[in-house]
Amino acid sequence: MNNKIKIAIGIIMVFTLCMITYCYRDKLNIITYISIVGSYASLFGIWISYLQIRSVKEIAEITQQSIEQNISEVNQYLSYSDISKTIKIICEIENYILISKLEPALIRMRDLKLALIQISQNGRLIKEIEKQKILKNHITNLGIDIANINEYIMNQHQLDFKVIHQNLENATTYLAELESKLKYQKL
Repeated sequence: MNNKIKIAIGIIMVFTLCMITYCYRDKLNIITYISIVGSYASLFGIWISYLQIRSVKEIAEITQQSIEQNISEVNQYLSYSDISKTIKIICEIENYILISKLEPALIRMRDLKLALIQISQNGRLIKEIEKQKILKNHITNLGIDIANINEYIMNQHQLDFKVIHQNLENATTYLAELESKLKYQKL
């Protein structure tokens, strides 16, 4: 119900009570009449207070909904940012590998693994990620690649950089697709 209608109902109620009191004015002395009018005014004040409390409650609920929506939007933008940052980390790793700087590549691969784990725990993305189970494979492959590069640095065995490059490209493709789904579809 509209607040103006509620206020009008309150005014009509007070006016009706005042008219009833006015009809019996001959039987009332001035002090009783003033106390009755004061009681009616108090009832009207209570009615107005009730309406204001309801209005504040409605505003609080609307504000809460807006806050939740804004938090959801911020989290969505953070998801975009996390995925974009992760894709850039992959590009850095590929560049380090191309110029044979394996130590910084290894450090960035560890950063990439942490970023992929964080993405896999994103509440908004978790249904899509669990449905495909591809991200867990990328995390596993990345762990294997990190171990292989560590062993290669220690000169313990040969390393097939094509496999590492392919794993990184697959992860990039997957993340780009996930980012597109996040931007253009409801997950």
